[in-house]
Amino acid sequence: MIKFNNKKLFLGSIIILPLLFNPFTGNVEGVKFIVFLLLSLWLCFCNTDKNYKIKNPLIIILATIIITGGLATIFSGDIYTSFFGADDRRIGFLSYLAFSLLALNSPKLQPDKIKKYLIVSGFITSFTSLTLGLVFKLGLFENRISGTLGNPNFLGQFLAVTIFLTAYELINRKKRDAFLYISFFVQISALLMTGNRASILALIIGLVLYLFLNRKRIVYLLYTLGFSSLITILFWQRFISLQSISTRFELYFSAIKAIIKSPLLGVGFEQIQYALDIQNRYTLVADRVHQLFLDATLSGGIFFGVTLVCLSFFVLKKLYKKKDFFYAFLIMLLSLQFGFMGVFGLFLFAVSVGIAIKE
Repeated sequence: MIKFNNKKLFLGSIIILPLLFNPFTGNVEGVKFIVFLLLSLWLCFCNTDKNYKIKNPLIIILATIIITGGLATIFSGDIYTSFFGADDRRIGFLSYLAFSLLALNSPKLQPDKIKKYLIVSGFITSFTSLTLGLVFKLGLFENRISGTLGNPNFLGQFLAVTIFLTAYELINRKKRDAFLYISFFVQISALLMTGNRASILALIIGLVLYLFLNRKRIVYLLYTLGFSSLITILFWQRFISLQSISTRFELYFSAIKAIIKSPLLGVGFEQIQYALDIQNRYTLVADRVHQLFLDATLSGGIFFGVTLVCLSFFVLKKLYKKKDFFYAFLIMLLSLQFGFMGVFGLFLFAVSVGIAIKE
């Protein structure tokens, strides 16, 4: 067995993975996908420090994801693309396979250690995204920053998680350091610049629930509500955009119709644009449903989608006593109810499953 410090490799990936991209082709997911796959394979075959037991329900859930996703790929119209993923978005069956391997084989680490690296990663990624977008005018999408994540939605989903973890530390630490304050405000700035409504709303909901249900000092709840009101006033036009909301529902109804036509095997990964029956009034090809579980069900079939729901509840149940990661994962799930998964999103999902295994 090859000896290697897998814990440092895993923690380093939390910081490095969101920063990887190919500036020459714009294929920001391609490099992340390769590193994500290699990391998953390495830990699968060369993990020497996995000293915890994996319970049967989780093995059954992940095995179902692999089997149903594999069948959906085999019977899809384009097996190659369904397996490897599209050129610009690498969420094919191979990415879900890597996700399952990483979830099962992530090294055992103290959750606080992982949280520390996520907060640092959120700060570095936010600073990089703000610099690229505001200074060099790079990584912009409809004047929204995406940085090295390649998409404002992906960046927003990530920052909603890291901002909550940063806020959690600020609220609960007796001794606060300057870095946490700086990191918090830099990340908040970057999140607002993404214009990602789903992630902003998910963060607000998560913070309010945490502060209210855990009876933290009322001042923090008032701060959150006041800040949320200010954000709503400043971005009200984007939050209540009827055109955007109506197109979302058109996607949802079209996806449900397509699921009814192909319920068991789905249409295959990265094949959604060929299955949706929608009017041609989108600025981009509608190759995502913008709802995690509808997207998964349409791609991999009803058993794949239901299994992903079961996995999400499994993680939430296991993390319930670990309040910081419970709410962080809940926030990620909430943001994905109006978004779609990217390579780094799958990585964060796998990290959450890995933490849940050890709880």
